[in-house]
Amino acid sequence: MLLFVGAGASTEVHNAGGSFYDRVRSVLGVQEEPEFPDLMTAFVEEYSRNELIELFLQHLLYKKSFPTLFDRISDFHWRISVNPFVREIITTNWDDLFERITGAVPLVVGEDFAFWDAPVRKVLKIHGSILNPGTIVATRDEYERSLADLRSGAIGSAAKLLIATRTVVFVGYSFRDDDIREIVDVLRSDLSSAARKCYFVHPDPEFVAPLAGAEVIRTSARHFATLLDDALVEDEVLLPRDMYDRIDCLLDREADARARGYRLEIAQYPLEIYDLAYRDGVRDCYGRLQAQQHTGQDRTHFALLDRIRMYVDWLRGATRARDYWNAAYIEG
Repeated sequence: MLLFVGAGASTEVHNAGGSFYDRVRSVLGVQEEPEFPDLMTAFVEEYSRNELIELFLQHLLYKKSFPTLFDRISDFHWRISVNPFVREIITTNWDDLFERITGAVPLVVGEDFAFWDAPVRKVLKIHGSILNPGTIVATRDEYERSLADLRSGAIGSAAKLLIATRTVVFVGYSFRDDDIREIVDVLRSDLSSAARKCYFVHPDPEFVAPLAGAEVIRTSARHFATLLDDALVEDEVLLPRDMYDRIDCLLDREADARARGYRLEIAQYPLEIYDLAYRDGVRDCYGRLQAQQHTGQDRTHFALLDRIRMYVDWLRGATRARDYWNAAYIEG
């Protein structure tokens, strides 16, 4: 499955302080509703491209600065992050939420494809990234250049390969971008009956799929991510995501145990040094689980058991070598 994510599942989600589109309209005093690239072009012509990017950055930082707003714009990303089977994402979004929350490596320009074979989650940012402002596609001229890049460039080739070989789910995306629509239409026409199934996730009961043969999943982006996760748990493909809920409690218990150990006199109880090594191992174990939570890798069945078997082998080796300090740490 390939996720194609638009701003409707991110910074432009409803009830999150207004959209960037409306903010630009307000600055320009525009009453009508032009196409997105035409509105951005009007802003750049009246002000500058730098001011447009600064305005978006202010828009993004504003939503990040309020916990309630940030929760709303990032909820979908958090829910997707714990699903280890979401490996490739395509987005037209400029924000850095996929990078920050899901740990996805951004592929923005051709040189980035040195990381294409890396065993990590990847996000193709076909309209650029706020982390690399020069890549942002906003105006009508930039959309036309983007279309040319999608036809023959590395990003476009990768996007077409993914769309051709995956079941595509469009989330928070209206399919109104000229460059994307042309590429997808031509690609699906070429594939004909071999084209994979595609879906649009949209909560509006009146929404009609803008792509022939596509089906509509009538729900919100966040609820779709939850339903997908629940289905994988029900089919026993993943462990429940609430497995992580105990980590904070276990870390607190471990901190208390370490504090009690530190109160002992090492000179009087020399073997206590091995207990401290054990405690270091326990703490690092919980810390790693917590740090890797955003990847969901530990949720696959037997992943933790396989890692335990690996540590058991290391423990045997350290014990045979009489390396009791590391043996205690490994056991922890």
